[in-house]
Order: sequence, then structure tokens, then C-alpha cells
Amino acid sequence: VKARQVFVADLIDNEIGLENKKLCDIGTGEGQFLKIARDDYKAKVFGIEPSKKLCGELNKENIKNFCGTIEDIEKISDFKKSFDIVTIMWTLENSSEPNAMLKISGNILKDNGFLVVSTGSRILVPFKKPLNYYIDDSVVDTHPTRFSKNTLSLILKKNGFKVFFVNRYIDQDWLCIIAKKEKENNKIYSDNYKE
Repeated sequence: VKARQVFVADLIDNEIGLENKKLCDIGTGEGQFLKIARDDYKAKVFGIEPSKKLCGELNKENIKNFCGTIEDIEKISDFKKSFDIVTIMWTLENSSEPNAMLKISGNILKDNGFLVVSTGSRILVPFKKPLNYYIDDSVVDTHPTRFSKNTLSLILKKNGFKVFFVNRYIDQDWLCIIAKKEKENNKIYSDNYKE
């Protein structure tokens, strides 16, 4: 997990810079990514986390946080247009309302701010692992949404973002898209089902 978080932090720093940027991580967990961004890249970090226990851990690490969901933070006007960068890492695919998560992310981003979405890179790419590692026999599907590069690009467009950067997901385990908050984006993304 730490390796992929360092990958995302380094990618953000290389593409748009992290130093002195106000960064908000949605679904921040115990804050490992935010510690990396703060300590190694000098970002000003903030986490949104629904777990009271994990928010207690964030407080111990002196990481500012909001204990609640992204939907809860939308009701607080103090957070409108507050952040330069918002990250959603391996969380959007777990959301029952990904459109709402993206819309609210846009609301808390400053104008021309950047949204970074990272997820597994397993749709329309060569399988690197056995299929049963990806689709198992669990009763509950903890990943109700699965994204390809094109479907993730389209949902970002629908919610007011223009794709700025896409990593080489085809030969990596991770798909990471950096998108810029914008009003207009006319490019249409689609997947060829025959592929």
C-alpha cells in the first residue's frame, strides 16, 4: 500500500507540484499518504475520514481532518473552494455514489484546482494476476464500480473536470488520472466493447 501511495505522491509532485499546495485526501484512513505528502513533499495536508478511530490517529499525527463523509463536508461552507488538490485513491470504486463524490470534490477545489483519482488498472488491459484475485466469491462486492481509463475520464468530464494527465496504466497495476476543474470539455470517451 505504501508503494502505491508514494507512486501517487511522486506523480503529483512531478506533474503539478505538491510543495505548499493545500491537499485534501478523501477516505484518508490512518493518514499514511498525507504523512508522505507533508513530510517528503511539503504539502499542506487535510484528510476526510468517516472513522472516528482513524480520525483519532490522524489527530495524534497532527494531521488536520474532518471526521465524516464527503457528503457531510458539502454542508459546511468553510470548505468551498479550499483546496489546490483533492485526491481520491482506491476509494471512488468503493463509493455507492461516485458522481456525488466527484461533484463535491469539485466544490471543495479552488478554481483551476486538480483532482487526482487512482484506482486499480484491470479493465481493458492485459491481466497481470489470476482473475479470481480480482473477482472473488465474496457475498458483498466491495467495489461496486469498475473503471477503465475511458469510463473514468467520462465520469470526470460529466462532473466538470478535464483530463490533464494519465499514467502508463497499460503496463502498471494502477490507473492514475489527474484532472483539472474546468467548465467545458467536449472530448467524448468511450470503450470499444470488441476489445
